[in-house]
Amino acid sequence: MATTNNTTNVQHTGKVKWFNGSRGFGFVTDLDSSTDIFVHHTGLVTSIECWRTLYEGEYIQYKTKQDKEGQDQAIEVTGIKAGPLLCETKHLQQQRNNNRNDRNDNNNTGGSTRPRFRPQYRTGYKKRNDRNDRNNSDTETRPPTSPTDDTE
Repeated sequence: MATTNNTTNVQHTGKVKWFNGSRGFGFVTDLDSSTDIFVHHTGLVTSIECWRTLYEGEYIQYKTKQDKEGQDQAIEVTGIKAGPLLCETKHLQQQRNNNRNDRNDNNNTGGSTRPRFRPQYRTGYKKRNDRNDRNNSDTETRPPTSPTDDTE
């Protein structure tokens, strides 16, 4: 390994073992050596401004450097083949969803827009959980069929 200033120029591939997003650190398991490497959120490389975090099971590429105690730490952490991390992908997806919702809010001046949600049951029908409820509710909620039924 070529080492300059305690930093390796070799690109490693690993899988996120765990990462605490609120504290900003976690561990990555190196796929070649099966060792655990410390990773801090400052070592994550993102192309957009987003909350820098890693997700358990995410595959990443990184370089390593030795910290003050002599242990390896992941730096220049990116997605596979220098692609985006999941935190970037999820951030962009959330922005698209927010923009889509904003567009729907602005277009509700009339016309035909799709509803935001679909009701699970048709209106006018009562949800029935089991047979006893169905048998009891049918007789209680059924309207009279003829005027002679009301007079009895």
